[in-house]
Amino acid sequence: MKTIKSVLDQSFTDFEFIIIDGGSKDGSTDIIKQYSNRITCWISEPDSGVYNAMNKGVNLARGEYLQFLNSGDWLYTNTVLEKVFELNRTEDIVYGDAAILEHESELVVKYPSFLHLGYLYDAGVCHQATFIKRMLFDQMRYNESLKVVADWEFLLIQLFQLKASVIKIDITIVYYDNQGMSSQDPDGFIRNEELSVLRRLFPPTLLQGYEELCQLKKITRYPLYRFIEPMTHYPRFQQLIKFELQTFIRLMKLKNRIGRKNKT
Repeated sequence: MKTIKSVLDQSFTDFEFIIIDGGSKDGSTDIIKQYSNRITCWISEPDSGVYNAMNKGVNLARGEYLQFLNSGDWLYTNTVLEKVFELNRTEDIVYGDAAILEHESELVVKYPSFLHLGYLYDAGVCHQATFIKRMLFDQMRYNESLKVVADWEFLLIQLFQLKASVIKIDITIVYYDNQGMSSQDPDGFIRNEELSVLRRLFPPTLLQGYEELCQLKKITRYPLYRFIEPMTHYPRFQQLIKFELQTFIRLMKLKNRIGRKNKT
């Protein structure tokens, strides 16, 4: 209900509103029918997963940009679409920030203004806070063989292989339901799926370099780092820290291999 109303209450009205329901039996279709006269089109039928449902929406859409909202997400304010489209951006991908509600407290997640591979290697932007040109889906659809990270894979391919243009706008777009499947990863399934995508898209030598950078980023989070950082500008210290970092990474890899062997 909240998701639907946040769309219908928008001050901006020049959009299609398409709902894809997976044949749910929880009363969702009754709610959809209440608003059917204000919905462009909707279907309710079994699907093979969230990306299968999203691809169905892509097939029906005719607008210039697509935005995907999951059930439980809602637009940040009733003027958010007006604020986005009055900017008249023409980039292929336009993204903003997202808000999360936890225990009635709001946390706005600010995403970086530049999406380089070093950031996207182990992070991403909120898919629901992203507007994607419809024509990009003429090149490809979401990979339905992936369970959780097909939107992240889509972004990687568009930015680094197909060279889509992208821009960050300083607008909070959506309240994001952080209880969804992509926010929970107790068994490391999501990261394993991400790694399978990275290994398929990028050469091993490049990935190894980013793995080392990620280890360095983890080191910089420790409080002691702010005392060490001034020394890093000296060449001899740089040589020493490079050797120590390489040794540390080797030890961590060895530890992980031993851990995996012990599990088996």
